[in-house]
Amino acid sequence: MSLKLKAKPYLLKNKIQNYEWGARSESAYIPQLLKLEIKEDVPYAELWIGSHAKAPSKIEIDDEQIALDRLIENGCITGIDPLVKLPYLLKVLSAGEALSIQSHPNKQQAVHLNKLDPVNYSDNNHKPEIAIALDTLTALAGFRPAIEIKSIFEQYAIFGELLGVEVSNFIESIGCENEIVTFRMFYEKLLKQSILEPALFLLKLNELENEIKCKKSHDDKETLFLELKKKYKNADVGLLSIFLFNHVTLSAGQALFIDAGVPHAYLRGNIIECMANSDNVVRAGLTPKFVDVDNLIEILVYDLKRPEILNREDGLIISEYKVPVSDFKISSLKLNKGEQLDIEVDDKPIVILLLSGEIKFSFGSEEWLHSQGDTLLLPAELSSINISSLENDALAFMVQIPT
Repeated sequence: MSLKLKAKPYLLKNKIQNYEWGARSESAYIPQLLKLEIKEDVPYAELWIGSHAKAPSKIEIDDEQIALDRLIENGCITGIDPLVKLPYLLKVLSAGEALSIQSHPNKQQAVHLNKLDPVNYSDNNHKPEIAIALDTLTALAGFRPAIEIKSIFEQYAIFGELLGVEVSNFIESIGCENEIVTFRMFYEKLLKQSILEPALFLLKLNELENEIKCKKSHDDKETLFLELKKKYKNADVGLLSIFLFNHVTLSAGQALFIDAGVPHAYLRGNIIECMANSDNVVRAGLTPKFVDVDNLIEILVYDLKRPEILNREDGLIISEYKVPVSDFKISSLKLNKGEQLDIEVDDKPIVILLLSGEIKFSFGSEEWLHSQGDTLLLPAELSSINISSLENDALAFMVQIPT
């Protein structure tokens, strides 16, 4: 294959993933974004944009749709190493119900897991990610601060009944150097107990369910526990993890960065998600799928703190979300009618996803119009391009490869 891209924007055709937790019917954001007919009772979970082998985007060249990973492997995309591929994966994620609690390995751990168990860990890459709310996002992210976990242990007897010694040791260590060590010992034993003593674990979960049902009112963690207990009727450790994790609500434009080892679960909402080019997941609960306790113990990070919420800088046409990774750089673009922006493409391609409005792309004497739902690859051959909004409230996200 000796194709070379021309100096123009290329429309990408992207794959929808229909995972069971995806939004359905009138709540299904992805088909509305793409202006597709919504099929009843079909879950629309994720739209994948990138070169991941599981669902690569396609480009139409000379009336032929060619997979992006194939073009890159054959050296047809200037600015991308054929051996490295596109270093990021961009997604639109639409959660109608809770995803599994999960964590992602760092690069070294990912290589090890892939060699150890290529069936469950088909990638050898890490997966740091950012989640940017399009409307609202509710999520679990990281372990609560120690003083809040102490309050949880005092409020719910189940933890002491299952692991009394470990609970006492942790409470006594709060404020001391070994605070995180003692919590890790507690949580590792909790994970193992759910596997080794499922009957006892399930008995205590049922007792907790009855206890909470008897209360006159419920807070967010209790409401979530009761909702998910109906779905997960086995000894799922994720049902107790709900009480130990930070509960986060993001409004439109706010974001969470999830680094390696941080346990998390997106519960409900529509987001833009950008990550390193990987589908590596180590599940930690709220799932009927494989929960790898031994490897989960090795990769989890036990920082007992609230997660940082990232905000878009209001008033700017382009606003970058700062992330501490070299795999991607992501920015939001907000243009009102008549506003324009020059984008330097330089020597690496750029991906732009248009969520609303209509945008005109201009390069030299040529112009291209694109609207809601379009994803464009701007090849390095463009060097720079001007974009301008033809409608109010044009919103787009731009992903670049850091130099």
